[in-house]
Amino acid sequence: MPSLHPLHFLLLAVTGWANRQQAEAIAYLVAENRTLRGGLPKRVPLTNPERIRLAELGKRLGRKVLKELASIGTPDTILGWYRKHVAAKYD
Repeated sequence: MPSLHPLHFLLLAVTGWANRQQAEAIAYLVAENRTLRGGLPKRVPLTNPERIRLAELGKRLGRKVLKELASIGTPDTILGWYRKHVAAKYD
């Protein structure tokens, strides 16, 4: 088995630390979003640019991740906004 070069080890350590930091930041933001959503009305009015932005980001995440994270709408709603946005481009 080849030995690990010290620079490779350092790179692996930094990458692991960065991934852990990102995962902790995401977990915090999810918890914060859910807390803030608790104080808002059932339906939050959104502008079309806000829907488009959420739809584009949601499409990249996919239905499975949206199911875990989305609190402003269901995955079906968010992906529906995306389909409408794409369809509007070709009208």
